[in-house]
Amino acid sequence: MSVFIAAAPDAIATVLARQPKVRALLDNSRLFLFAINDSNSGRTTHRYAGDLAWEVLS
Repeated sequence: MSVFIAAAPDAIATVLARQPKVRALLDNSRLFLFAINDSNSGRTTHRYAGDLAWEVLS
């Protein structure tokens, strides 16, 4: 399952750091998380890479 959130990756990581069960689902590749640019473009900008790290998408 893929989850898309319109927020900055750092803000999402802050929440994940406080939610170990949700983070475990992401770190174990049970869920895939993407950050969407919250401007009008709605472009997917980052993919969660695990361990609170993000990969920039081009």
